[in-house]
Amino acid sequence: MQIALVEDNRQQRAYLKGLVEAWLEAHAPGGQVYAYPDSRSFLFAREDLAFDLWILDILLPDINGMDLARQLRAEEDLTPLVFLTGELSYVFEGYQVSALDYLLKPVGEVELDRVLTKAHALAQDQQLDLVLATEAGLISRPLSQIMYAEAQGKYLEIHINRRPQATEVIRIRESLETWGQAWPQFQTLQQAGTRHLVDVLAQPHRSYLVNLRWLAKLSTTALTMADGSVIPLARGRRQEVQAQYLAWCRRKAGPARP
Repeated sequence: MQIALVEDNRQQRAYLKGLVEAWLEAHAPGGQVYAYPDSRSFLFAREDLAFDLWILDILLPDINGMDLARQLRAEEDLTPLVFLTGELSYVFEGYQVSALDYLLKPVGEVELDRVLTKAHALAQDQQLDLVLATEAGLISRPLSQIMYAEAQGKYLEIHINRRPQATEVIRIRESLETWGQAWPQFQTLQQAGTRHLVDVLAQPHRSYLVNLRWLAKLSTTALTMADGSVIPLARGRRQEVQAQYLAWCRRKAGPARP
């Protein structure tokens, strides 16, 4: 597990880095934490390093943490993100950039453990691969990167998030119905691996199946995915999809704080 910590205060940075290193040694041996004093040094390092989690202070001296997160999300990078903040007023802004959680300063070991445990479970989700049979041969892709499937005649087009590259589309000869029936088996594999977040499919339209992990916006007539794709929401399916998405959001948020 690779973690980026961006904190401009030298003492806070050293303190948090030590706590994260201790957590990794106990729960994710081989993991590393990279600490940066500002946004620009983090962005430079990000060109060569792939992170499983960003921990960003909001009040940074160059690009503040919230603007940094907006910039990264605009690049369709959905790496789990945790904010460091001294004020609760920033928490609500965090939801606009799909923050996994926040840590209120001064950060305690119990709260850090809770957040890192959640992030670690998400990182493990990426390890479950799905094998797709295409005309060119078998292709393996992480299950959690599949955004949605679209029926095209006798074929199914699988849209896959390949951040930071463009969305990948894989064409397979399979029906939408068969694909939907197989999905519970994938969920069972995720649950068997004690993964925290199980991917959930919703069918907003007869021609689409959507992985709610990648839903960016839900309106009364359409779903907007993380890559900007707009998928129609049939009137007769609206209530069911809304209920599925609310349930998904509750699971994503995790258990309530004591």
